[in-house]
Amino acid sequence: SQELKIMGENVGDLTGTSITILRHSFPTRGSIDMFAIGEPGNDNGRGRVSFFSMYGYYQILGSEGEEPLTISEIDSITGDTQGEMFGHSVVSARNDSVCDWSQGTGYADINTNFAVSSIGFDSYRGKVYLFKGVHDIHTTLTGSKQGEYFGTTIKFLTPDCVCIGSLNAEI
Repeated sequence: SQELKIMGENVGDLTGTSITILRHSFPTRGSIDMFAIGEPGNDNGRGRVSFFSMYGYYQILGSEGEEPLTISEIDSITGDTQGEMFGHSVVSARNDSVCDWSQGTGYADINTNFAVSSIGFDSYRGKVYLFKGVHDIHTTLTGSKQGEYFGTTIKFLTPDCVCIGSLNAEI
């Protein structure tokens, strides 16, 4: 059995606080094309999201693959200021239940739209960035007051509808 580890650059990076698959193809090759890992403690809490590609077979339901996994860091994005904790939540907008398999290609028709939170932004007011691709910020949303922790959790209901949790929100 093969063991793969992705480690943060420094103690305190909080690497792996959030992980999401952004694009993948299955089941023909067992390949995950791109995934993202949140590192909200990186650079004194500025935070970072690192993007990785992965190719090869992995173990599915007890069967072993023929070719080893290859993982490569392909890109990263960082928060704007120290202490904002960019990458606390990283969530893909993909929805496997609406993938189109009718063409028989074995590839799901999914996008790379995703959301990233910075819960420490503006004295923990919190901020959520909605991306359309790795470096294309579509829009940002912020909490209504300091100490709210807006973006503690994020969940896409559909690729166009997102719910954002806030630890200290007033309803």
